[in-house]
Amino acid sequence: MKSKRWTLEDGEAAVGAWRESGLSMLAFSRREQINIERLRYWRARVEQGSVGQSGSRLAPVVVTGQFGIGGGLSIQLTGGVTVRATADVDACWLTDVVVALMERL
Repeated sequence: MKSKRWTLEDGEAAVGAWRESGLSMLAFSRREQINIERLRYWRARVEQGSVGQSGSRLAPVVVTGQFGIGGGLSIQLTGGVTVRATADVDACWLTDVVVALMERL
């Protein structure tokens, strides 16, 4: 079944429902049968204004591969530090962690 294209209202509603659920993004997307990448996209889009205002910035890293049964990723920072994260980790939080680590390297 082909899913319909989401409007801004659809995205906001899905992100709001996920936040209110208290579930991880992965658990919520499975329960609601929503593609997790779609939910991640809409979370970033809905929060775009607040992310830009918080001073978040890009961090130069190399994604070295996926791991584990449920997926995840491994990020190699300059300086040889490797960060591993599960597939359902919050991308904004992970970016903040990587930036903080890089400032200390």
